Amino acid sequence: MIWSMLVSMDIVRTIVGLCMSLMLSFPCSLGAMGSDEEAFSIDSRVEIVVPASKGGGSDIMARTLADSLSTVLSPQESVEVVNKPGGSGLAAVAYANSRPQPDTVLCVANTSHLLRMYQDTGRLELVPIVRMVEDPVLLVVPNTSEIHSVEDFVSIASNRRLMVGTADILDRYCVSRLNTKIAGNLQSVYYDSALPIVQGLLSGRLDAGILNPSEAQEEVHSGNLKIIAIFSDVPNAIMLSEAESFVGRGYGGLDLRFSRYVMGPENMSGDALDYWCGVLEIVAKSTDWMESYVDPGGMKESFISKDELDKFLIEYELPMIESILAEGVL
Repeated sequence: MIWSMLVSMDIVRTIVGLCMSLMLSFPCSLGAMGSDEEAFSIDSRVEIVVPASKGGGSDIMARTLADSLSTVLSPQESVEVVNKPGGSGLAAVAYANSRPQPDTVLCVANTSHLLRMYQDTGRLELVPIVRMVEDPVLLVVPNTSEIHSVEDFVSIASNRRLMVGTADILDRYCVSRLNTKIAGNLQSVYYDSALPIVQGLLSGRLDAGILNPSEAQEEVHSGNLKIIAIFSDVPNAIMLSEAESFVGRGYGGLDLRFSRYVMGPENMSGDALDYWCGVLEIVAKSTDWMESYVDPGGMKESFISKDELDKFLIEYELPMIESILAEGVL
């Protein structure tokens, strides 16, 4: 199997030029696990690398994934979650690519991490295996806030500075877009995970925060936080049923999609890519995964296997990243 790496590119290259340069080819099927040849298998510890501290959306996904994998893998395959915060995900990328057994290393990643890789090096530094879910991006405030609606937020943010907690580069982009489109007085306060944002909101140090549903759900259910708006269409999730979207309220340019992936080190073998693609598809379609992660977290079930992922990256994700970088706002 040949992996044609996504090569360096100037951020001002046109989207057409980008798409022409991105040539990916990697078939994925469960059939590879059951062919006449000896089936590929893992017989050692599996690491799931998290590009963030404990408590955030990436960490929640990794730990739920580890639990789900434990029910799918054979008894001799133990799963360990390894948190590697720093560099907006680049520390985890470097760690994953340095491991001596790349076939046993998985790395959870999201749209923000891809954006950070392209901002730093102009290329992907991990091999995409699957997209597991699409995760909404929320604007959240304390329940004691005088902000109760999008209109309140626009009015108040237009007249005084609000401190907004962010945990990655896409969060900061959301704040930048809000300043450009509807507010103007938002100050991004950066943390290395979502947990300090939640703590800052509860303590009154922050006026608002950019969070995913899985990061906010506990305090939203407890009545300590409230969701003001979503940066996409409102998904069919109970905790988001009363939330508004910026687009739905007529504010253009604030429709942002956020994907969560599982990726592998650059030198992961082709057999391992096929193996993990099949295993992760089993997990993604399991009742346990839906009931323990997707549904409670307010996410959209949108699994994309590796043989379809190249098209998604070329036609949507990477052009969006190119567009964000070309704006020069980060």
